[in-house]
Amino acid sequence: MPNSSESVAKPNREFFPQLTSVRFFAAFLVVLYHYEKLIADFFPAPIKNAIHHGFVGVSFFFILSGYILGSNYYDKFSVVSNSPAERKRQRIDFFWARLARIYPLYLVSILVMGPRVFMNPANDPHPEHIQFFFTHPMWSVLGHVFALQSFDHRIGEIFNAPTWSISTEFLFYFCFPLIVPLVARVQTKRLAASIVTLFLLGMIFPIAYHSGVFPMLAKRLGLGYSADFDNQLNQWIRMMFLFRLPEFVMGVLSFRWYREILVSSREQSVSRFGWVSGIAGLLFLGFICLQPGSEVEKTALLSGQVFGVPFFLSAVLFLVLSRGALVRFLSLPWLVLLGEASFALYLIHLPIKQFVRFILPRVLHINPETPWVLAITIVFTILLSIPVFKYLETPVRKFLMKWRKERISKLSAQPASPIIS
Repeated sequence: MPNSSESVAKPNREFFPQLTSVRFFAAFLVVLYHYEKLIADFFPAPIKNAIHHGFVGVSFFFILSGYILGSNYYDKFSVVSNSPAERKRQRIDFFWARLARIYPLYLVSILVMGPRVFMNPANDPHPEHIQFFFTHPMWSVLGHVFALQSFDHRIGEIFNAPTWSISTEFLFYFCFPLIVPLVARVQTKRLAASIVTLFLLGMIFPIAYHSGVFPMLAKRLGLGYSADFDNQLNQWIRMMFLFRLPEFVMGVLSFRWYREILVSSREQSVSRFGWVSGIAGLLFLGFICLQPGSEVEKTALLSGQVFGVPFFLSAVLFLVLSRGALVRFLSLPWLVLLGEASFALYLIHLPIKQFVRFILPRVLHINPETPWVLAITIVFTILLSIPVFKYLETPVRKFLMKWRKERISKLSAQPASPIIS
């Protein structure tokens, strides 16, 4: 019988290839967002506006993360019947498995951007980021080592801006063993109502910010409300894990809903969620395509956390329930491979963009902002993510998991220390 640490580190995975491949499209949406100022003008207004809202792909990742972790680990943490020492071992093994999965590539994506702080700030598109590093060097270094970008967005902007969501994910992982027992206490018949309740709670701060509640509240209380504070508040609501936690928990709840209710009436559920995801998708696309880029800062919280969540959640449930042509297409091996490499794509696309913009004009005397160079850079980044996944991310993860397993085996094999009276 395998020990509990091994069973937690290697869960009984219910593999959904369609969910793996769709991760690529969410990551690609984020890539387009970080190229928005360079490529958006080449497209008609609706597509241009959608590119400006490409950051909403992160909301999909948060929901999907909750669903997949629920699928893989729910049974391990939902039953609290073993000893405190065994529960502690399970939690440590779970954290180690997630750390081995995410942290190595996260760290590499930061280190490759390290030379940025030693370059001439005049040549940098955002010299204020470098200035922040030298003004707060210790906070910047510790913030990256311990992934604290969720609490201060200025840290993440120094090297690799997308790492703020990795910081938020890490905090979800720490909460996960505590979340599952709470989710397990929800009555089966109330799962849908619980998801709706969490969605409504998650809407409170984005809608309050968009409707100007906070400036009015500050005025009534006689407090100052500056533009800098308004921007900071926007970043907190968009990035801090407490504000994004409802999306993650909805993903965990949706797994229970799928397994305990929906899968038993698959045909009816597929039809129902086909309609729901279709309507939610039209509302979501309508919102992001009709909001001009100049309004993105004002509507950013609405596009993902309000309009995006119903579409992403219903789409995930539709995909795991459906067995139609769309699922067969998303299960194609090459699409699944791109989905597996989506984490690498998410983390390397911005460093590659920065290197290309810095090197091409100086070494090859080529304008990096011409359409053909931009297209080649994006395609190259997508292709590069595959070997990064296969020959860096995967081997390092396997090495760390093997090291952990061997260390546990050695500790288990050591004889107990004699008791000296």
